[in-house]
Amino acid sequence: MDTNLVEMCRAGLKWFTMLLDAPSARIVLFGVRIQGHIFVEVLLGFVIVFLLSQKSYKPPQRPLTEQEIDELCDEWVPEPLIPPITQDMRHEPPVLESCTSALEKYGVGSCGPRGFYGTIDVHIDCETRISKFLGTPDTILYSYGLSTMFSTIPCFCKRGDIIVADEGVHWGIQNGLQLSRSTIVYFKHNDMDSLHITLEKIMTKNKRSKNLRRYIVAEAVYQNSGQIAPLDEIVKLKEKYRFRVILDESNSLGVLGRSGRGLAEHHGVPIEKIDVVTAAMGHALATEGGFCTGNARIIDYQRLSSSGYVFSASLPPYLASAAITAIDVIDQNPELLVKMKQNIALLWKGLKDIKGMSLASDPTRSHL
Repeated sequence: MDTNLVEMCRAGLKWFTMLLDAPSARIVLFGVRIQGHIFVEVLLGFVIVFLLSQKSYKPPQRPLTEQEIDELCDEWVPEPLIPPITQDMRHEPPVLESCTSALEKYGVGSCGPRGFYGTIDVHIDCETRISKFLGTPDTILYSYGLSTMFSTIPCFCKRGDIIVADEGVHWGIQNGLQLSRSTIVYFKHNDMDSLHITLEKIMTKNKRSKNLRRYIVAEAVYQNSGQIAPLDEIVKLKEKYRFRVILDESNSLGVLGRSGRGLAEHHGVPIEKIDVVTAAMGHALATEGGFCTGNARIIDYQRLSSSGYVFSASLPPYLASAAITAIDVIDQNPELLVKMKQNIALLWKGLKDIKGMSLASDPTRSHL
């Protein structure tokens, strides 16, 4: 059947060629003899121009009647501009009061990036409060939680650098790794033996490279599994092989540690041993945005080179005010952490007996 179709196409092409070459296929236009194929091509060109100039849809010219307008207005149901407050937020009036006062004082948005005219005193107050809470020299705020990792990783990691990342990191970190254009090497999820072997291979392969920058990227509490990263072991390997550590504390801030200061407090590791600490504020702090904290050189470098900070409008002031109040609530109410851990144990106990469900996390070592 395919052979017959090919033969038919060849025959049709042959007849079409004969027609164009025949004397009758030649025309005379204004005394000029024109070959048949030129005439056909010009004709097709006019057809194409005509078709492209036509509108695919012509709206009706008849205006709506008053009755039709009234019917459309009656059918339209406006949606609220602000969603209703959930029951969760009703339990923390200080956060709502902080947002209200900030809205009345500063308005809704800052209308500009931090480097131009988008810096307001509440932004600096929020950065100072985060640094004081975590015990770090300086902090930088980002206007969106995911943009923190999108911007921080590419800010420090460039083409030619090597990043060793846990294969279980969340989507935001994965995108930050891709944007960096660095060489990415993954180790098995939360497996320190795999990390050790990976670092050893990298150092053996690049032992002659003197200026090679090397990073380890991990989450404090993995969003995809709920497991806690063994930070104490990661720091030992980091110091042994001279790597830098970028740690995302989005799911551990306000949860892990005796006072909710995150994974470093949970493992008893000094915060200064972690080179770069990032976190989204949409979890325990009940607001939006993110931050990166560490030594002053790391933070100052981002103020000039981090795309998410330089080219994005700054965090709305009322969200920064809410973050300050949320940190105060966590800092002044340690019983909240005790109650949370009790709820975790109760939930884990109820889920573990469900047939067909396996829990990757341990109630004594995780909060998810």
